[in-house]
Amino acid sequence: RQRFNAHDAPSKSVNVEMTSYALLVHVQLGGSIDEVMPMFKWLLEQRNDLGGFGSTQDTIMGLEAATLIAGFVYNEDNEVNIELNIGDLLYNFEILPSSASLLQKFLVPSRVQALPVSVVATGNGIAMVQVV
Repeated sequence: RQRFNAHDAPSKSVNVEMTSYALLVHVQLGGSIDEVMPMFKWLLEQRNDLGGFGSTQDTIMGLEAATLIAGFVYNEDNEVNIELNIGDLLYNFEILPSSASLLQKFLVPSRVQALPVSVVATGNGIAMVQVV
């Protein structure tokens, strides 16, 4: 018996949209963070390098779900330090309650773009990191 794999399905956009709807309903019905996070992680892994998904409709629904989840998991005590390590380059992002909703980005110099990337998070809270 073959298991369903969303990556093998004919339309990734449909999977993104349906997962977004499921997340919205799950949170509104009082689902726990432990139940929501695997779906949310899968959804975020589907994003493209510009932060959207495959179509306008799935991007709207995906971002709506992401916004709702962000409010669901928000913690006033959020203090996360993200350490990005690429070759001999070290960069730190500090995420505090005052900066939690701000986009922080770092442009990787071309001399190290082909090297492995290490991302380490420490502290208390939730943060999203995207390496493109």
